[in-house]
Amino acid sequence: MKWGGKWRMPSSGQFQELIDNSICKWVKLNDVEGQLFISKANGNSIFLPAAGCRLESDQPNNKGADNLWGGYWSGTRHSMKEYYAYHLRISDGKAKMEYDNMWGVVMGLPIRPVAAP
Repeated sequence: MKWGGKWRMPSSGQFQELIDNSICKWVKLNDVEGQLFISKANGNSIFLPAAGCRLESDQPNNKGADNLWGGYWSGTRHSMKEYYAYHLRISDGKAKMEYDNMWGVVMGLPIRPVAAP
């Protein structure tokens, strides 16, 4: 995806770098639950709301076994599965990379564009 200027989707490697180099805390900010990533290097932080997903029924789904969760698509497609892409999954102070079908009616996730340096 291209938005113009310096804006783009983060890669799966950049999401993994965020996971590896941050302390993750599940917090509530302004009545919104989500994951706070705090840099181990400099203390900077970013908050990602538990946005959940849209399923085939087109109904929001932000509840699961973990109670609340969120996911954000990366700009990285799976190398072996044509219609799959990687996404960041957040829940209860945990974060991990997963992949899923991005074209079908399986799961719709939000994106979090970033500005390239």
